Formats: sequence, structure tokens, C-alpha cells
Amino acid sequence: MSHTVKIQTKFKNENFNAFRRALEHHGWTLKENDKARTYPGDPAQHTNYPFVAVNPQANGYDIGLRVEEGDISVFCDFYGGSITKTLGQDLNELRKEYAFRVIEERLANEGYSVSRTINQDGTVDVVAE
Repeated sequence: MSHTVKIQTKFKNENFNAFRRALEHHGWTLKENDKARTYPGDPAQHTNYPFVAVNPQANGYDIGLRVEEGDISVFCDFYGGSITKTLGQDLNELRKEYAFRVIEERLANEGYSVSRTINQDGTVDVVAE
């Protein structure tokens, strides 16, 4: 039985650097043209992806990445919780960090420096100066 699923996201290829930085913020690294570690016996373990996000956990599952029609498609196996532990349920922590990195890059290109504060209620204040 295959555990690997394709996740519909709004990660845009034009912001790939922001995506990379969001992964790195959570301790993940990227490698090119490789296979993702996944559930033994999963047919996806033999799939070669243009990019693989490498899970910082030694026995964790990786994430396969493809650029499709301008979007970054994510292929992963949430079984066992190794991805959820660092990137959140349904990649929510990665999504939040990606959004901040996109804003940060755009404002930096306009000459602003950007900082953020994460409040106790989970909201984020972004300041551009």
C-alpha cells in the first residue's frame, strides 16, 4: 500500500528561494535529482524527484518536490509523524514560514529591512523599516 500523497499547495516556483529558506528555518535541507526516504515498500521510494527536502530526523521521511505549472508540488508520507513534527499538520508551519519569507524577499527588494514578532496567541507582527 502506498503512503505517499501529493499535497495541493500554493507554493509558487517564482518564490523557490523563499521556499528553500522556509525549509531551512525548520532544519530541512534541499538536494537535487534524488529519491525521497519514505515508507519501506512504498512504490514512491523509487521515484526520482527534481528536488528532495531532506528531513533533519535520521529516520524521518523526506519530501519529494516537482515544479508543475508554476507551482511547487509536494509529495510526502505523513505516516509516523516525522514530517508533522517539524513542518506542522498539513505543512501549516512550513506554509506560515514560506509566507513570511515571500514578504521578506519582496520588501527587501524594495529596500526595506524586515523583522517579525510571534505573539503568544500565535499571530505574527511583521515590521518593515
